[in-house]
Amino acid sequence: MVVVRALKDILKIKIKNRHDDACDQFSRLFMTRVLLIASFLTGFNYFSDKISCIIPPGSNLSQDFVHSACWISGFYIYEEMKNKLSMSSYYGIPQKITHEGLTEDEKLCFVRDIYGRDPECMPMTKIFYLQYQWLPFYIGTISLLYYMPYIFYSIVNTDIISLKKAVDSSSGDVDALVKNYFNYNINSVFRLRLRVFLNVGVKLFYLVCNLFGFYFTDYLLLGNYLSYGFEYIKWSKLNSNKAHEFVNARLTPKPGEVLLPSMGFCEIFEAYKETTLEKQNANKFICEYSTNILNQYVLILLWFFFVAGIFISAFGLARNVTGHVYQLWCVRCISGIKRSKKSITCYITLREIEYLEFMKKSNMVLYGDVLRKLRQLRPDLHGKIAEGFETSNNNLKGVYIPMQGISHT
Repeated sequence: MVVVRALKDILKIKIKNRHDDACDQFSRLFMTRVLLIASFLTGFNYFSDKISCIIPPGSNLSQDFVHSACWISGFYIYEEMKNKLSMSSYYGIPQKITHEGLTEDEKLCFVRDIYGRDPECMPMTKIFYLQYQWLPFYIGTISLLYYMPYIFYSIVNTDIISLKKAVDSSSGDVDALVKNYFNYNINSVFRLRLRVFLNVGVKLFYLVCNLFGFYFTDYLLLGNYLSYGFEYIKWSKLNSNKAHEFVNARLTPKPGEVLLPSMGFCEIFEAYKETTLEKQNANKFICEYSTNILNQYVLILLWFFFVAGIFISAFGLARNVTGHVYQLWCVRCISGIKRSKKSITCYITLREIEYLEFMKKSNMVLYGDVLRKLRQLRPDLHGKIAEGFETSNNNLKGVYIPMQGISHT
């Protein structure tokens, strides 16, 4: 119950008005929590589960030593056996443990027998798998990567964060809002424009983090992770016989076994010396690590979340850039031709537009008060705001109550 309660607390996301965009929240809130849960699941059996190996009855090695030594040294499969399922006992493992090479006509052979080395038998390539040693720690660490852009966002957007606090406060001081956020002596045009460019950088940072997390995971999993989701979907469409019978019925291996095999070879060098006895021996065992099955399922879920994070962050970046392009080109240039439809957004910076949009979503009455106060305190917008009121701000009718002492001609 304690574990379930802890998982619920990690996954709990409160629905509230936040500073950053919803696309960014997917990475910093949802992906961070999902990766922490995945780290917890993969590390659940980390300290209790062991590699189990087939040890012959006559071996002088104890089971505990073999299992511990194989966990440390890792296990391997043969690269050339990946597509030879009919000649394999398990994925990447030949039916005879002494088959360690291939001839030119792709036949399994003994690299070394009682007569010595066979020159026509070329040794097969070993691929070692030790990801189980660090996978839980890696997934937990990479969760921090998805939160890093928000730290940069918080530094860049101190003005938006303080504006939210000001808007949420019960006072709603219109004079203070206009003087602090729309005053170029305090908030210069250069600073306003710089924040717009840095926010595009934040969006790009989110996209880079999502791409890096996906591709670096693929690198650590020996290049088998990028296509893992597609291969898993294709494999799931097979019938039960073709999907699970290893020999003859299935032409391709399970995607999970390609990613992280659950069976492999382990080699241990045995050596000891006594007063009258010295022994050296190379041992080779077939071992299994069942936790890799759990890792396979966790990684397939993470694959879909990685892909979703890439598309969502890319969409957030595209929406941010196209929104600025729309304001700069469509609103200012096109509406500049049709002067009767020109609005206040044609005369202020993109950052000031973001201020107004934020206030419009949070408090419509305050939004109207700020627009009218701008007319009073910004002589450069006098008349232009009135023109904008008459044409493109008709939605404020019935919402705003005019302030006394201010001319609306």
